[in-house]
Amino acid sequence: MKKRQKPSFYLERGTFDLLVRDFRDKGQEDDWAVRELLSNQTPAIAGHLSNPDTIAVFSSGSLGRFRREHGEEVVAGIDWVRHETSPKAGEPEVNVYHYVVTVPNAEHLFPVFEIHGGGGLAPHWCSLPDLGVYLDKLTE
Repeated sequence: MKKRQKPSFYLERGTFDLLVRDFRDKGQEDDWAVRELLSNQTPAIAGHLSNPDTIAVFSSGSLGRFRREHGEEVVAGIDWVRHETSPKAGEPEVNVYHYVVTVPNAEHLFPVFEIHGGGGLAPHWCSLPDLGVYLDKLTE
């Protein structure tokens, strides 16, 4: 983020734990492994990232080891993959929207910021074969 922007939304601790819980359960808290999120697992996120054109939502993160990205202390990332129903000429059929989750604020909420124009594992504008990068990194 070039300048401090207003968060797109906030996550409560329980919802944040859903982003990284499987990694901690496997003793891999700090590995930032990629996980696919199902809409019924994350209703608080689905409220912000739901759309009939959604292909998938992926997350990775670690409260134990943040990363400095975009000038922020980032504890998780979310990639929202959508089918582009109205592409412009020459634009591919998939859009990836990347969000970063930062350290909790004074109210113990996790601010979530959209990173416009990229930042996800796959490029913002991509084709279905480009999504293989997620499949290659999914945790078991």
